[in-house]
Amino acid sequence: MPNSIELAAGSSRWRYQWLLPLLLLPLVAFASDTTFLPICVTQGDRLYPLSVELAQTPEQLQRGLMDRFWLSNSAGMLFLYRRLQPPSSGFWMYRTHIPLTAAFINAEGVIVTLQPMSPCDAIDPANCPIYRADHPYRMVLEVNRGWFQSRGIGLGARVGRCPSISR
Repeated sequence: MPNSIELAAGSSRWRYQWLLPLLLLPLVAFASDTTFLPICVTQGDRLYPLSVELAQTPEQLQRGLMDRFWLSNSAGMLFLYRRLQPPSSGFWMYRTHIPLTAAFINAEGVIVTLQPMSPCDAIDPANCPIYRADHPYRMVLEVNRGWFQSRGIGLGARVGRCPSISR
């Protein structure tokens, strides 16, 4: 039986068929340990819902949105830390292909820093800038760059569970 590489010689339709399982494998493996949570960002009396992917384990916290090429406008990633992080720590965009804004959030759920971040295509991660919080933080919410600004969300906004709707 011919393998898909041999089929590729005779048909452009099947040229890359053998790559498909290799391309899907990381997606399947990644999706298996992914947790999504609905949250709301509150600015004054306005609520802005998001569906966020949680990053809690050391591996998830380190990987973040690396190697992603797209993020829905109603989605983000929420990094949850067990302990308060120092103001000198921060985030980088190594192997991250989406322009993002990081909201550094204190232990009370208040946004204390908004950092627009640009993708870094450097081969050596040491060549990527670090975007620092400049304030102690407990969580970081990453969304597409411009999401906060287009909604008028700034410092002092709150991030947390969406209020339940009573009927």
